Amino acid sequence: MKPVYAFILICAAAFAAPSPASPSPAPPSPANDAGSVPPLADVLKRLDQKASQFRNMSAKAASVDHTAVLNSDDPESGTVFMKKTGGSVQGLMNTVLPDPKTSVFSGREVQIYYPNMKRVDIYDTGKNGEQLEQFLTLGFGTSAADLQKTYDIKVLPTENIQSEKTVHLQLIPKSEDARKMISKVELWIGEHDYPIQEKIYEPSGNYHLVSYSDVQINSPSFKDQDVQLKRPPGVKDNRPGKQ
Repeated sequence: MKPVYAFILICAAAFAAPSPASPSPAPPSPANDAGSVPPLADVLKRLDQKASQFRNMSAKAASVDHTAVLNSDDPESGTVFMKKTGGSVQGLMNTVLPDPKTSVFSGREVQIYYPNMKRVDIYDTGKNGEQLEQFLTLGFGTSAADLQKTYDIKVLPTENIQSEKTVHLQLIPKSEDARKMISKVELWIGEHDYPIQEKIYEPSGNYHLVSYSDVQINSPSFKDQDVQLKRPPGVKDNRPGKQ
């Protein structure tokens, strides 16, 4: 994953949709036909009704980082875990292929553990905290009103993704500073009200595309340790950009 922001944004977007822990209301009737455009108010109502129920999730994730200038794709696959307690969000991504690493987000700090090098890179995102917090409002119990305050939201024609009908959303940050990092985010929300696919665009033309499978929401077996970095002895800390 290239920019450290990408990890944060992927985690945020992964929970932009509400939890399927309890029966979900039927999708608005326009969403039942691929190519239709359900009303934005109906979609936001669904998100608003369920977002407050989110506590934790786990999923398999397959992603592609596309570099526009080289027209090259770098695939990765692994698992993702997220937990919300009050206003605090923690996330962990285990990358298995092509090279193993574990990325952890907590507060405004990101840690990336490289087991083959026995090293943890630690990034303080504080100087970009305001922009990152805006991106993090893309879910985790955020109200529809707050989403609309932070993003220009548009419902695009519905699509079939992984043989499932999805509501397709486009979100453009309203903040000019935020748009310098991420130009827009697209989400494909499945029939059970969680994203099946998302695409994060950078102003350079680069993008990050991720697909989710085996999504588990609010699992009673979820543990605090699932979002904590497990460091074996001998691992060294490294703070890139700092002496």
